Amino acid sequence: VVFATSFEQHALRAFKDNALAYLLKPIDENLLNLALKRAERLLASMPDLHQEVEKTRRAASAASPLNSVVGHKQNNCFLLKPEDIFWFAVVDGIVRARTLTDSYWLNHPIGHLEDSLAQSAAGHNFFRARRDSLVNLNHVRVIRPYDRSTFVLVMADAHDTEFVVSERQAKLLRERLPGL
Repeated sequence: VVFATSFEQHALRAFKDNALAYLLKPIDENLLNLALKRAERLLASMPDLHQEVEKTRRAASAASPLNSVVGHKQNNCFLLKPEDIFWFAVVDGIVRARTLTDSYWLNHPIGHLEDSLAQSAAGHNFFRARRDSLVNLNHVRVIRPYDRSTFVLVMADAHDTEFVVSERQAKLLRERLPGL
């Protein structure tokens, strides 16, 4: 941004906001040319800068495969095998993982877990039942029809935990499990 104004009191604020130049009226042609040359140099370096920003953005957002999950219980950390995890769910604002007999809290958002598990070599069979839950279809005991065209997934854990599948996800579940 190049400012061209009659108000000099805003110059400091303009440069704090990364202005390229602040020209006072009447415009001095030499200062204008200098500002334009500075803008050309900046724009010439933009493709490289843009590529670097894009590479960084892609690397940061790429989910790396998850072959084990760190679960916390009391003051201990446990390495959990994804195939042993029955479900992940947000409970009271905390992501929890449930195995056959234990429950652990995690430091991962559900979306990150979903993406990372999908990338793993084992091809884990996790399904996003709702925004707040991710279930391992290998540990579903029963699938019951529920309200209109959705389902309830009853897990084979010690508590027969139930997850109601959202309407949007019910369509994806039917695609994933033909015959529902």
